[in-house]
Amino acid sequence: MKKRIILISLAAVLCSVIVSSVFTSCKKNDENKYDYTIEARAGGLLTGDAAVLWCNTVKDIYKTELGVDDDNFTKHGTGEECDQEVLNACKRAETVVITRVGGAGEIMVHNTTMRNTVYRRTIQ
Repeated sequence: MKKRIILISLAAVLCSVIVSSVFTSCKKNDENKYDYTIEARAGGLLTGDAAVLWCNTVKDIYKTELGVDDDNFTKHGTGEECDQEVLNACKRAETVVITRVGGAGEIMVHNTTMRNTVYRRTIQ
């Protein structure tokens, strides 16, 4: 009888450990870390080297406003705060692109952690 109580107790402890680890691993983004990526596509009559140049120039402007060096970057904070910070920087960059670069194309910034597009703008 004593063995049976010990086995039942061990089984209960094991079940509680398994259940708590499952729920712990399902929490969303405990670190408040969000990954983003910048994507640009030239449009209109831009092809070849001109299209590549336009995309690189536009992405560089967006990266400058975002304060990052790479097309893929990370922000820390709540999801709403990070997305809003990215959106505000993109709107500033949009103004620069329209007034200084021109051309036609599309620029997008995706929150890859939450799998959503934070910013999308078609420039014509």
